[in-house]
Amino acid sequence: MLTKENLIYLKEKQILLDKYIIDTKKIVVDKKIIKKKIIAFLVEVSEFINEYREFKYWSNKPASERSVILEELIDCLHFIISLGIDVNFDFLKFNNKIIKTSNIDTWSINVYRKTLIFEEKFNLESYDHLLDEFLSIMYILKITTDEIINIYNKKNEINFNRQDSGY
Repeated sequence: MLTKENLIYLKEKQILLDKYIIDTKKIVVDKKIIKKKIIAFLVEVSEFINEYREFKYWSNKPASERSVILEELIDCLHFIISLGIDVNFDFLKFNNKIIKTSNIDTWSINVYRKTLIFEEKFNLESYDHLLDEFLSIMYILKITTDEIINIYNKKNEINFNRQDSGY
């Protein structure tokens, strides 16, 4: 599971990416941009769920390759950490409360629900609950910290390159 030290490391990397995007695009982070980040987070969560395919009871097609699933999850992580920065969450005080949800369907609904609560309240408590719920996917899918950090770093580099190429 991710530790507070891991999250602080990711937060520092995310601060650099967010600043680069803000400076390059001349964006002011206000309520409108934060709402767009929340929507982007939900879209990325949906893309992750779609690649995992657990909810598709009508289909025999298996889930995407683990690498694809993890890359989608990292896209979510970029936005949830960015939102934590926006709400001034102190990642040093993070105390991972593993929510042992046994399946991804329950996790999916809970993440959507807690995201909407966070959007409504936009406070530290609702963010903390959302972050705990979101990170519980590592327990469900047996994702290692090394996998998260390595893929995050690769995707972070891609995101910088995208900005440089007019993405």
